[in-house]
Amino acid sequence: MRAWPFPAAPRLQPRSQTAPRRASPPPSWDSWTYVNLDLRLIRIDKTKLLVEAFGPEGYEGLEVHELPEGLCQCVKGPRGRYRDVRPRRNWKTDSKDEEALLQTIGKLLVGSESVRDCYKQCTNNARRTPKVGVRLRLFIYDPVIAAIPWETAFADGNYIGRSDRFPVVRYVLGEGSTQFAKIPRPLRLLGVGCQPKKTLKLKVDEEIEKIKKALSGVDPKLLTCYWCPNPSATALHNRLSHKDIDIFHFIGHEGFDEAAREGSLSLVENDGSKQEVKVNDLITILQDTGVQFAFLNACETGQQVGGLAQELVHRLLPAAIGMRLSVRDDVAIEFAARFYHYLGESRPIDAALSAARAELSLDSALKAQWGLPILYMRASDGTIFGTFSDAADRRGQFHPWT
Repeated sequence: MRAWPFPAAPRLQPRSQTAPRRASPPPSWDSWTYVNLDLRLIRIDKTKLLVEAFGPEGYEGLEVHELPEGLCQCVKGPRGRYRDVRPRRNWKTDSKDEEALLQTIGKLLVGSESVRDCYKQCTNNARRTPKVGVRLRLFIYDPVIAAIPWETAFADGNYIGRSDRFPVVRYVLGEGSTQFAKIPRPLRLLGVGCQPKKTLKLKVDEEIEKIKKALSGVDPKLLTCYWCPNPSATALHNRLSHKDIDIFHFIGHEGFDEAAREGSLSLVENDGSKQEVKVNDLITILQDTGVQFAFLNACETGQQVGGLAQELVHRLLPAAIGMRLSVRDDVAIEFAARFYHYLGESRPIDAALSAARAELSLDSALKAQWGLPILYMRASDGTIFGTFSDAADRRGQFHPWT
């Protein structure tokens, strides 16, 4: 059983002597500590994977694996030799074949010899220490390796991407420092919903309502939300310039150019038509605004090489979440609501993401896509926001959703 910071259960008493039941207080995440276990995944000789592990206290591991054909698209040339290896695109997680594939991914990641020993030493030590977790930071630079859904790996009897005590992030070596000052609460979130003309209809209002409901238990003086419907690039820049925003949440459509390896968001022109905003323009909009975290809740924003979330973290932000592939509207809505519910409990971003993934995986209607959200990060840890106890450090006027 995992050692969570819940109070010990009282001894059972006869029914007549038992006091009225009271709800247990939520766990306090302010005092949790996470140590980093770094895993570098490097492709060599086209179809081989090198896994290097670097943990605390000198724990290390090194393994080389042959990449199974099921994890990538292998193009064979004359005499059966591999001519090219391409990223695999069609991933599912709800069939028996795919479940076996996730076990294979787990063995490649942390399931063999020295890397497994390093992983177990780190996690076992954390389990023996109250309020200590292990953050698995994946360093990936190859598009073929990046396309593999490592967050869905099954290892050591668990899906590693569902554990808020052992969260998984894709670490980005970005431009500039990896040390960011923790933003004192209260936080300010700007939700942007875009529905250009002649695009697939999205349930933007439903997602906003569910996020509001998820955060309804949080004091508005600790987390304040604003709403900006259908902005153009100019209007969004003006809105961000006039409010001290910490979290940028986008609802809408995204495009990804496979040939150029470049993503874009779809904002709305003044006449209602689609306005494509590529990464350079998005960085111009977000820079110098105070935004430290972006949740791009749109299809393929989580592509690794050239994807918007990855590029934002590489060049500007401490952390960003995107979707690895196309995502159903109902899945995107439910995931956003659950993520913000856990973030509202003052959890680190990566722990909140893992808890939301776990909850999504238990919903029979949504479980097939629980592994789509990807977190990119270059901050030294997942706690880029201050605790609720830091709220007095920040002053200003607070308003409800507008």
